[in-house]
Amino acid sequence: MDKVDKYGEIIQKVIQEYAGDRYTRKDVDRELIFDTKNHHYQIVHVGWEGDRRVYGCVLHFDIKGGFVVIAIENPLRFSVVPDMKGEPSGSYITLFL
Repeated sequence: MDKVDKYGEIIQKVIQEYAGDRYTRKDVDRELIFDTKNHHYQIVHVGWEGDRRVYGCVLHFDIKGGFVVIAIENPLRFSVVPDMKGEPSGSYITLFL
């Protein structure tokens, strides 16, 4: 298995584990998006809070040039970097949106 495939598997596991966490927004869904061909992985929130439309990407992973790029909406809500278990710290870049 090459490095990109390995990273893709790790990312999918991280996203699935996070998505399994308790989620309390009644009319807002948490959707998982896995584009394994182009190496883009996301969690988006979609729905309604009263009369306000909710849509947004809260966690986004890309694999580019042999690196994992992690874009996080709210870094206090996520601890995904430690979940890149066994990967050298230079193998990923974290962006805070």
